[in-house]
Amino acid sequence: SPRIVAQEGRTLVVDPGGSDDGDGSAENPWATIQRAADEAAAGDTVLINPGAYEGGITAAVGSAYSMNVRQSG
Repeated sequence: SPRIVAQEGRTLVVDPGGSDDGDGSAENPWATIQRAADEAAAGDTVLINPGAYEGGITAAVGSAYSMNVRQSG
């Protein structure tokens, strides 16, 4: 029978003081939610730190987003 292996997703971080040139880590967070949406894959967690963010989220044709939002801390 086929073997299914669950992989733990990455934790990606967005912060108003970040840079989209960063790697999305806690030490080098992204500045936009769009950058996280572009990079996140199934199983990943995106932490959005408190603050004001510009823009919205645009999905590519044929893609779908499922996002659970909860307050941290």
